[in-house]
Amino acid sequence: MPKPRRHRSTIPLVILLVVLVLMIIGGGIFAYVQYQYAHKDYGTSPNTLSSNPLCDKVSGPAKERARTTNPDKAELREYDNGSQIAWCGWRQTKGKDGEGQRFLQVELADSTTSTDTRRAEDLVERLELAKRYAGGDMQVDKLDGLGDEAYFGVKKPATTSITTIEVQVGARNANGFVKVTYSGFDVGTFSKRQPNLDDLKTAAVAIAQDALR
Repeated sequence: MPKPRRHRSTIPLVILLVVLVLMIIGGGIFAYVQYQYAHKDYGTSPNTLSSNPLCDKVSGPAKERARTTNPDKAELREYDNGSQIAWCGWRQTKGKDGEGQRFLQVELADSTTSTDTRRAEDLVERLELAKRYAGGDMQVDKLDGLGDEAYFGVKKPATTSITTIEVQVGARNANGFVKVTYSGFDVGTFSKRQPNLDDLKTAAVAIAQDALR
């Protein structure tokens, strides 16, 4: 009489399916957490910081293009000879300026009403000094089409694992000097990534053009 056929146990298959389901769920949770972290809002609540006439030279559209509409610095120093210098800063406004991160710092010198006989030389010296300092850790090149003289500097990380890029634009004309420092990173699907260099340059040049008006 033939022996009855034994049915294979389904327990190992069930265990395998449970493990696969748990792995899928775990992977989904990990991907969700990574996505939320990468796409979090790096902006801050709107700041009511008082501005000044030099910082106000940077137009609203230029700040919006740079995605830095929230002021965090506005200092003005006025000298007896009529010249002025300002230090201005902006960062992202929460819920308004998009993903990733951006920081904008602007230094402006205005000698329109200065009585100093060396005001032209002072502006030349300011630009040369800024360019010299930028050359310490940036690649600096001449920039045409901005003011009477200008330069563009970029500090690019050595590897793609470092995502922040910093650019600098320095320029002068007959009555003013400006130095724009602009930096930040963008985000991909699940992680930070380096921003487009041309976009950073275009935004920084627009800020400098406003400042030299």
